[in-house]
Amino acid sequence: GHSLTLAVSLPTALGVAWLSASVIEFAEDRGITHVLINEATREAEVDWRANDIAIVYDNPPFRGKSWRILSEVKLRTVFSAILFPSLERQSRERKLSGYTLLHEDDGEEWKKWALAAKVSLQHSARVRVKSMAQAVASAVQGRGISLASDVLTRTFLNDGRLIQPFSTAIRAAADYYMVCSEDRAEDPLLLSFMSHVE
Repeated sequence: GHSLTLAVSLPTALGVAWLSASVIEFAEDRGITHVLINEATREAEVDWRANDIAIVYDNPPFRGKSWRILSEVKLRTVFSAILFPSLERQSRERKLSGYTLLHEDDGEEWKKWALAAKVSLQHSARVRVKSMAQAVASAVQGRGISLASDVLTRTFLNDGRLIQPFSTAIRAAADYYMVCSEDRAEDPLLLSFMSHVE
């Protein structure tokens, strides 16, 4: 029969936010004794010799792969409750000045968001981080305002550690996809894994 192992690649931020727990739960349900959780964000970064399945933040097509969407990514501003009083006033005035804006792209998404929200970003500092995990962690620590997906911030929003001051959301540049090699597209274990995390 199957050797009971499963190797899954996840984007760091998504793994930290909730997916690692979901993978472990799946493994426990299925009696899988060896689980390996690797990290990669884009499909091209996944080591396909070492992973059965990957969840990536990317845009298809992925050559030689089978994929389906896990979730569309919408971005909203999040910041720590620590910053709340002074920010509340600014959100009424439609501006974000004197705050540090955290982003992992070249700043395009903040520009796009500011336009959609009709908010001025003048006099705000910018910090570019390597990963969304860092942007979210910094926001939780009150170090700045992050433009992050609801998927990543769900837990922090639920327990009140992060707040969303503006309702405006924009579509991110990519979405989350579940990807495996074409020849394993019908693999019952991978199919049940996909429906478990969906």
